[in-house]
Amino acid sequence: MPTILIADDDPVMQSLLNGLLTAQGHTVHIAGNGADAVSATASLQPDLIVMDMSMPGVTGFQAVRQIRAQTGAAPPIIGLSAHTLPEDYTEAYTAGCTAFISKPFQPRALLERIRDLLKSP
Repeated sequence: MPTILIADDDPVMQSLLNGLLTAQGHTVHIAGNGADAVSATASLQPDLIVMDMSMPGVTGFQAVRQIRAQTGAAPPIIGLSAHTLPEDYTEAYTAGCTAFISKPFQPRALLERIRDLLKSP
């Protein structure tokens, strides 16, 4: 099964996403901040990343830019954020996110988006 990296500083969100994704058979790794997400991407080479965009220190936006500088177009990155102004979407896609989902989100919608992105060439 695909390996998914969750990058989120909130332990509750980490647990929720971990449970949701492992129940689907995915191998899940967790990074608690943006800097760790960049490092983990280099070592794990995940098939997909779910990235909180609002983390202290290295933000999700900054981490996505750094990951894209290292990896190019792969892997797909889903940005998650409670900030849903049009400029938040624009910044996420400009940084290199493949998709952007606002919090709170419907678990089914997130799983469907993950399935779609993992099927994409």
